[in-house]
Amino acid sequence: KKVLVNLADYLVDVLAGLTDEQVQTMLNCEFGGMNEAFAQVYALTGNKKYLDASYRFYHRRLMEPLAEGKDILPGLHSNTQIPKIIGSARQYELTGNSKDERIAEFFWTTMVNHHSYANGGNSSGEYLSTPDKLNDRLTHSTCETCNTYNMLKLSRHLYEWTGDPKYLDFYEKALYNHILASQHPETGMTCYFVPLAMGTRKDFCDKYNSFTCCMGSGFENHSKYGGAIYSHGSDDRSLYTLGIDLEREGIESEAGNRLSGEWTGDVESGRGGTSAYGFESALSGMGRRRDRGESERYKAENNF
Repeated sequence: KKVLVNLADYLVDVLAGLTDEQVQTMLNCEFGGMNEAFAQVYALTGNKKYLDASYRFYHRRLMEPLAEGKDILPGLHSNTQIPKIIGSARQYELTGNSKDERIAEFFWTTMVNHHSYANGGNSSGEYLSTPDKLNDRLTHSTCETCNTYNMLKLSRHLYEWTGDPKYLDFYEKALYNHILASQHPETGMTCYFVPLAMGTRKDFCDKYNSFTCCMGSGFENHSKYGGAIYSHGSDDRSLYTLGIDLEREGIESEAGNRLSGEWTGDVESGRGGTSAYGFESALSGMGRRRDRGESERYKAENNF
């Protein structure tokens, strides 16, 4: 903690010597998640100077149009932008600033629904382009892995605020179809891009001659598979499962209807018949529906 706070103090002093115009010029370059980092130091210490420092990294050229609901992402370097938005998400959690909330939610919706490929990844050659027109951008350099690493992180923030399953639906899709696909099944090495062009192949890093950003976050990716496997509501009765085989996990249930995606109902769960409890369940998947009326019972299928 002392090292972290001392480093933060050093950077606060550096920022103090820069004008607002100078900082905004600096922010045109990739700077990672500095707003999030300072927000985290504020959360750790309670010292408002770190929160103020986090807002020095508010990149007006990007953030103001997003706050107004404008898609200005075409032509931008994808992973330069995503960490900025994660910072806004963390700032919202600490301050309740509705503008930060709007920025995070609009960015996520725009990126996922208009700039992402079928596997959940985004960008070609690291850059974003025309929304809703990705068919001519199936290249050898689609889907930078760091981008999806950060989109998963942003999705978790948004889900924690709202409880909306759409955020974990995207999380599941991108986790299984991009992140899992980015690691060599035998060597464990990771790849920078997951190419979607016909005839291309994945180029994996090696142990001694590679150290890109997507290698660093790439290894972290594969330590996090259990991080969002399930979540529960504040009442401890709402459960969201991320593609779990319920029978294999020992969750038993009584007769009712076949699972078909998003579902709310009662489940009795026990391991070895020694315990049971009830909860409401929102199960991810395709063919979605939600029963908001009276509770139903269901039978878990082996393949879920």
